Amino acid sequence: MPENDGDAEQRTLFPIRSDLAVIKEGAGALKVETVLDEIAKLEQLRALGLPEDLFWDVPAKLVTQYRQRAGSEWPRELRRHPLAVRYTLVAALCWQREREITDDLVELLIHIAHHVGVRAEEKVNAELMKYVKKVMGNSGI
Repeated sequence: MPENDGDAEQRTLFPIRSDLAVIKEGAGALKVETVLDEIAKLEQLRALGLPEDLFWDVPAKLVTQYRQRAGSEWPRELRRHPLAVRYTLVAALCWQREREITDDLVELLIHIAHHVGVRAEEKVNAELMKYVKKVMGNSGI
């Protein structure tokens, strides 16, 4: 019985990840589930309604610095900034992550399509080899 109490206690030590933490995460392994997770992140970011041209007139290095700063700070540290700084940092993070996630999705889909093609080719080759062995065996009779 004490073991169950320890498990319950252990579960409460690890809270559910925040939306910001999930958005900060990179793409996972090459799986369909990863694609679905990335799509969910992208939908979450697009729901914010950030304009496409929000940072177009800002140097890319500066946007990257803002994004890295927002990505490395804990949420409580972000909350301590003045509103203008906080919103700029989080907007830069979200704006750039939206583009990165789109690129990641394209890469994931290309890799999945390639993987499907390779597996299909392997199956076709295996079937052809079965057929060739069967035909070669019959000609000897």
